[in-house]
Amino acid sequence: MTFQSKSALFESGAQVIPIPTRSAQTPFKRPPTLTRAARWRATRYRSARDLPRLAAGLSSTRAGSDALLARLREIEEECWRALKDGAAHYSAERHVLALAALIAEGGLPARTAGQRTRR
Repeated sequence: MTFQSKSALFESGAQVIPIPTRSAQTPFKRPPTLTRAARWRATRYRSARDLPRLAAGLSSTRAGSDALLARLREIEEECWRALKDGAAHYSAERHVLALAALIAEGGLPARTAGQRTRR
């Protein structure tokens, strides 16, 4: 088994995840494996169960709001920085859940029309 360097992991084949909000935020790129995991997790997402797991105070009553999407994006950015920095507290589970919540709450399709399913 060969291992990629850290920079290769973050640069090669990154996929764009467009997160719709009324404020003009640019889409961000994440590694394909992380993106695939988040899209799969988004198909099983339930806001009442999953939002409180991400942060206290997040609730499904604010589902789909710009404030909720902004907070989810902050959480995902914190996870991304922890991953890139190699922080000991990084949680892949939390990162995937944050991306899945962004996809689901943002009304994005869990899978795009041209996306293949790996087997």
